[in-house]
Amino acid sequence: MHNAFMKIISAALLLALLVTPSIAFAEWVYIDRLKSESGVEFDLYDDSKFKIDGNSVYVWDLRNFVEETTKGLKSVTVRKEYDCGIMRRRTIAIYGWDGPMGTGTPMRQEPETEWVHLSPGSDVYKYTKQICSEAGL
Repeated sequence: MHNAFMKIISAALLLALLVTPSIAFAEWVYIDRLKSESGVEFDLYDDSKFKIDGNSVYVWDLRNFVEETTKGLKSVTVRKEYDCGIMRRRTIAIYGWDGPMGTGTPMRQEPETEWVHLSPGSDVYKYTKQICSEAGL
């Protein structure tokens, strides 16, 4: 009886690890300290690991807030797709975290998944060019 119970517990723990967003275990690389349009300061990181599919590059970003947000968040992770062929991007997934550096309890948020075409010369355009170059596209 005890052995069967331990197998059930082990299986439940394994399942919990498999369904937990893997972004919490990423090795984040510091990019820059930025300020949002609303004035919220955050440090931007990425995990420097790309998934490539055709002309698209998928990247996780981490925004680690200097001060806790009004929603009680200390960090946010964002999954973005960059289309290197026609220089556009969209947000695929967003997770808010009650701990710093993408730790604690994840709270999934609905992203705006519409494509945004990038203006040549803008910071986002330059960042996208850098990502595409590093990904070999």
